[in-house]
Amino acid sequence: MRPLRSHAVALVVMVLALCMASLGPVAAKGHEQPAFAVYHGPVEISLADALSDGHQLGDVRVTGVATTNADGEALGRLDATLTTTAIDHPGVGDEVRVSTLVFSFDDEAGSQIVVSGSAAYPGQGPTIATGDTTVRPIVGGSGRFAGADGMATTTHLADGGWIHEFEFGKGKPPGDHVNKAARGAAREARKEARAADKEAREADKAERKAQGGIDAGLASDPDDSTVAEVGITRTDLGLAQPATAPGQELGLWHYQIPAGSALAPHTHAGWQIARIAQGELEYTIIAGEGTLIAPDGRSRPVGPGTYTLRAGDSIVENPDLEHFGANRTKEPVTIVAATLYTQGAPLSLPLDSPAAETPEASLEPAA
Repeated sequence: MRPLRSHAVALVVMVLALCMASLGPVAAKGHEQPAFAVYHGPVEISLADALSDGHQLGDVRVTGVATTNADGEALGRLDATLTTTAIDHPGVGDEVRVSTLVFSFDDEAGSQIVVSGSAAYPGQGPTIATGDTTVRPIVGGSGRFAGADGMATTTHLADGGWIHEFEFGKGKPPGDHVNKAARGAAREARKEARAADKEAREADKAERKAQGGIDAGLASDPDDSTVAEVGITRTDLGLAQPATAPGQELGLWHYQIPAGSALAPHTHAGWQIARIAQGELEYTIIAGEGTLIAPDGRSRPVGPGTYTLRAGDSIVENPDLEHFGANRTKEPVTIVAATLYTQGAPLSLPLDSPAAETPEASLEPAA
């Protein structure tokens, strides 16, 4: 019986070993293949007050360093400040420092990830020892990382270098995972669809004019409205052809969105500025980047995510911005919008992608 028992034990050990091997880096988290990470070499940390002994309340330390990916390819840079807020805590000689780390990326969107939080440090050391790790929250971002949240794990590597691993919350993927080629192809397809739609509308416009009917080129045509399908009313407040923008049409519109109504996901054939005059609008960006303007005039870029726009807030929408709005409240929402489109273009162009594919990230606009 002993040989059988030993064979059984060996078989169990083999099965466990195979299971552990199949788990790979998931079973024991390492630094081989993080989902999204930034690397850099040793840092030089400076005290802002050169007269301090480096172990005083309010000490400010600053640093900046170039960053790369795992292959050593340049990504951008890290700029950080560390402020001492507690002395001899959690132990004698230790201190607590509140840090703000800004990871900037070299891309056209001006993308950044902002990390902030506190951690314990040895009082006589400029930073944590090699092998130590800190975890801080991701408090925001811009560009490809607009609306980012989650947590960042920072590890001081044995060779003196550093790795910062990002885990994005609410299902929001890092911007580097976006398939840019697919997005570009989709954008070109939408442009072709817009051109075909415009051609068809111009032909319909000419036919209706010949029959003495309504000018189909005007977006105030009651048959030319995706919003009518969801009970949203639109009033034409005026149309003009600016002398300084040949072929363009300037429009002013008044929208009334009843409680529980929502627009289908869409883009625009030109530029639009929409201001919330009354109520509260749930505004979702599927792809692209717009500009949010607060009532006090401050502006900031906003990317994919869901935002709450209130009376006084404005949103600047470009032709590539994929978005939609919804009234989730019990009161109507009133919007005044200005548009600048090619003359005869439709006010909105529906998207093929359903609203269910939109990001779940949510944040409030700047007040």
